[in-house]
Amino acid sequence: MKKETAYVAFINIYYDVLDISRKNLPVDGEDMILALNEFSKKLTLWGSNEVIKKWLKFRKGSITKDENPQNILFIMEDIMFSIRKDLGNKRGVFNKLRKGDLLAFVIDDVNMLTKK
Repeated sequence: MKKETAYVAFINIYYDVLDISRKNLPVDGEDMILALNEFSKKLTLWGSNEVIKKWLKFRKGSITKDENPQNILFIMEDIMFSIRKDLGNKRGVFNKLRKGDLLAFVIDDVNMLTKK
């Protein structure tokens, strides 16, 4: 239950950010920092090692601007795949979830990013 609460916080942040960018609205930096810090607190206690490592990769890339913005999206998707794995969902050959599949919920032209 605690793990799910932490992971739902990430999913909420993810969809909020994408919704804001889709609507071309200004981002409230303070609210975003609070949400990210709250997620980080929950992740510290309840996140799997894999999710924590991917979250740190996301934070480093997004803070330092070293990563291409498209790569940041795929890092976020990779975090979601790791969350799903930690909660018992498999990504393997049989369910056929691939890079870009979770992003396709919110990005219409994701196939251009994955070159499918």
